[in-house]
Amino acid sequence: MKFSIIIPSYNTEKYVKRCLDSVINQQPGNYKVEVLLIDGCSTDNTYQILKEFRGNNKEWVKVFKDNKNIGPGLARNIGIENASGEWLIFLDSDDTLSKNALKELSEYINSRKNCLDVVGYNWTYNLDSEVKSEEYGGRWDLNSLSKSKVELIKDYISLGMDSSVIYTSMKRSLFDNYKLRFIDGLHEDVDFMFRVYFYTNKIGALNLPLYVKNNREGSIVNYISEAHIKGFFRALKEIYIFSNSQNILTEEILENYYRGLLRVIATEVRKIWKGCRSGDYADKLYFTLYGEYLNLLKSCGEPRLRRGDFFETKYIMIANYFLNLMTSAPKGVHKDIANFLEGIKEKSWSCYDLHHSVFLAPDEIRTCCKRFFVNNTMKGDVILLIRSKYKYDEFTPENILKAKKDLHVRINRGIAGECMGCPYLEFKDWQPINKLKIEYISLEYSSVCNMRCSYCDNRYYGGKQAGYNVELLLRQLFEKGSLQFCNTIVWGGGEITLDSSFDKLLTFMAKNSPTVQQRVFTNATKFSDVVNKYLKEGKILIITSIDAGNEENFYKIRKHKGFKRVLENLKRYSISRPENMIIKYIITEDNRSLEELRSFVHHIRKYSLERCNFQISFDFKKEFVDFDFLISTIALYTYLSDINVRFIFFDDLLWQRVSKELNIHYDKVMEKLKELDMNRAIADRRKYESVVIWGAGTQAKFLIEKSTFFKKVKVKYLVDNSSEKIGKNFLGFKVLDPKVLPDSDFPILIAAVQNVPKILENFYKLGLDESRLIKSLVI
Repeated sequence: MKFSIIIPSYNTEKYVKRCLDSVINQQPGNYKVEVLLIDGCSTDNTYQILKEFRGNNKEWVKVFKDNKNIGPGLARNIGIENASGEWLIFLDSDDTLSKNALKELSEYINSRKNCLDVVGYNWTYNLDSEVKSEEYGGRWDLNSLSKSKVELIKDYISLGMDSSVIYTSMKRSLFDNYKLRFIDGLHEDVDFMFRVYFYTNKIGALNLPLYVKNNREGSIVNYISEAHIKGFFRALKEIYIFSNSQNILTEEILENYYRGLLRVIATEVRKIWKGCRSGDYADKLYFTLYGEYLNLLKSCGEPRLRRGDFFETKYIMIANYFLNLMTSAPKGVHKDIANFLEGIKEKSWSCYDLHHSVFLAPDEIRTCCKRFFVNNTMKGDVILLIRSKYKYDEFTPENILKAKKDLHVRINRGIAGECMGCPYLEFKDWQPINKLKIEYISLEYSSVCNMRCSYCDNRYYGGKQAGYNVELLLRQLFEKGSLQFCNTIVWGGGEITLDSSFDKLLTFMAKNSPTVQQRVFTNATKFSDVVNKYLKEGKILIITSIDAGNEENFYKIRKHKGFKRVLENLKRYSISRPENMIIKYIITEDNRSLEELRSFVHHIRKYSLERCNFQISFDFKKEFVDFDFLISTIALYTYLSDINVRFIFFDDLLWQRVSKELNIHYDKVMEKLKELDMNRAIADRRKYESVVIWGAGTQAKFLIEKSTFFKKVKVKYLVDNSSEKIGKNFLGFKVLDPKVLPDSDFPILIAAVQNVPKILENFYKLGLDESRLIKSLVI
C-alpha cells in the first residue's frame, strides 16, 4: 500500500519543518509513502525549506512551485495530477500527522480487506496552538460516515458534518473515475467533499486522532474577509447546482440545505464579531454576508427552499436574529449584533441530568430516565455507554465523561436526535462539562424482578445482571471525587432487594455518602432487614407502587399475587418511619375506576398507612392524559385527602401529560368534579393572592407555566434546599434560602417529587405553622 501525502505551502516557514518532520518520523509499517510539496509563490523561506527537504529525500519527495499564490485548492490539484500512491492524504503545512498515523491507517484499510474508497479519521489540537478554540477539538460526525447515502448527504448538506478535506484519506481511483478536482477559491473543500461523499459507497471511520491541527491566527478558520464570505457561498451554490444536476433535491434535502445555509450565516456572523476591530469594516462584511445570502436564494429559486421548524441551536438563533435585523436594512448593525452575541455567548442547550446525573442500567449507562413524545413516538432514556459498543472494562468514569461531552456538543449542533424535542432541555449558562460532578446517581443495574407490570418496560424485568463491574465503577467514582457533591442516590431497575450484592452496595454507599438520604424503589414483596435498618436511622426513603385496590386487579396489573403481603410489609416498614415512605399509584386503564380507587384508599386505612406520602402518576407509554383519566387522578387525590394522609402530589410525568387537557377543558373539569362532589380537594385560587413555592426544579416549572392556578395567583418567590440554586433566578423569580420562611406568613406550595419527604422534614424543623402548607390540589 502506498500513500501520497499532498502538502500545499504558502508562507509557513515557521511551521513547515515541524510538518515535514511528522512525515519522516512515522512509525514503520506495511506501507510506502511519497510526499508532494506544492509551493504557491511564498515570499518567506518556505520554498527553500521544501527544496532542502527534497534534497535529503529525493527518492520519495516531489516539489512543485507556481509563480503566483494559487491557493490551497489548485495546489492540491497539482498534487493529485502527479500522485502515484494508491491512497491520497491532504496535509496542511502548518499541521502535522500523529506519529502512528500511517501505520494505523494502513492497518485499518487492510482490516477492511481493502474494500474502502474513503476513510475519515479523527483529529486533535496541537497543545502549542496559538488560538484556543471554544469548540471541542475532534470530529463529532464520524457516525454519519456509516449512514446510508441519503442520510449522509442530509447530514453534510445541513453542515452537520465536518467539510475539511484534511481529515480524510481517499483512494486515487476515485479521483480518476469521477474527475474530482478542487475549484479555485476559498472554502474549496466544502463542495469538493460533498462530491466525494456523493460518489463513494464504501466509507470507513477510524476514531483515532491521526491528524494534529495547529489552530493559529490568520488561518482560514480564524480569519474573515469578503473573499472568505464569497468563497463559502460559492461552495454552497456549487453544491446546489451539482445536487440539482443529479436530481437529488427532494423537499427533505432542500430543508437540510437551508438549515446548512443558516449555519453558514451564523458561523460568518461570529467570525466578523470576533475578528473585526473596526465597526465600519464589520458593517461592510455584514452587508456582504446578507447580500450573498440574497443572491444565493435568487440563484436557487427561493420558493424551493424549505424553511423547516428547526431546533433552535445557537447557530439557528444567531442566523435568524441576523436575517431579521438585516431585513430592515439599518445603516449600522455591528453594535446590535455584538450586544446579542454577548448576551448568548456563554449559553448552550443542556439539561440537569446531562450535567449532573448518571443512571446505571444492566448493560448500559444512561444520562437520564426522562420519557417524552415527539410526533407520537416516545423518546428518552438517553444512552451514554452500551455493551454492544463498549467492553466490560470500558465502563469507566473517563468514558462516561467523554460521552457526556460528546452529547452536549451534538445537542448544540442540532444532531443529537435522541434529545431533540425533549421538554427538559434549557438554553442557559451551563458550565462546560470538564469533569464529572454527579449530584444524582441511579443504580438500576439489575433487571431481576418478580413482577411483570403491564405499564413497565421489559428492560426492568429482563432478568439481566450488570454487564460491567458496578462495585468497581462506584469505587472509581468516589476515588476521583465525581460523587463529592452527590445529593441523591436511587436504587431501582427490577426488584433491587433481590440482587445478591444489594445489601453490600447499599452499605458501601451509606458509608461513603453518610449525609445523603438514599431512595430505594422496591415492590415490597420481600421485607428487607437492611432496608428497615437504614429506614429506622432516617438514611433511606422507600418508594413502592401498588396500583390496585384488590388482589384480583393487583395480579392483573402486576402479575403477582402478593397484594396483601405488600401491604403487610409496608405496614412493618411504616412502624419505623412512615414519613420516609412514598406509596405510588400509577393510573392506567385497568385501575382508574372510582370503585377501584376507593378500594385502594380503604386498604390504606386498613393497614394504617395514612402517615405515608402518596405519589400519583400515569402510564409513561401514553402521550396524553385524556378527560376521563384526568378525573380519575383528581378523584384519587380527593379520596386520599379525605382520610388525611400526610402529603399527596402529582409527579412531573403526570404533570407533563395532564397540563394540555387542563388548560383546554378547565371549566368542564370543574363542572364534572362538582357533579361528582370531588371539587373539595382543589385549591381555590380565589383565596390566594401570592404564594411561595418550595422547590426550583422541573415540578415548579410545570406548575408555574402550565397550571391554571398560576394564571391568577402570583409567585412571591421560590425557596430551595440546594445551595447552588439559592441566590439565583428561576423563571424570573428569586430563589431564596428556606430560612427566610419564618419571617413571613405567605402560603407555601411544595413543588417536588421524591424530595417531598425531605422538604416536609425541613418545613417542620423550621417551626412553620402547618396551616401555611397548601395541601389542596393545585391544577
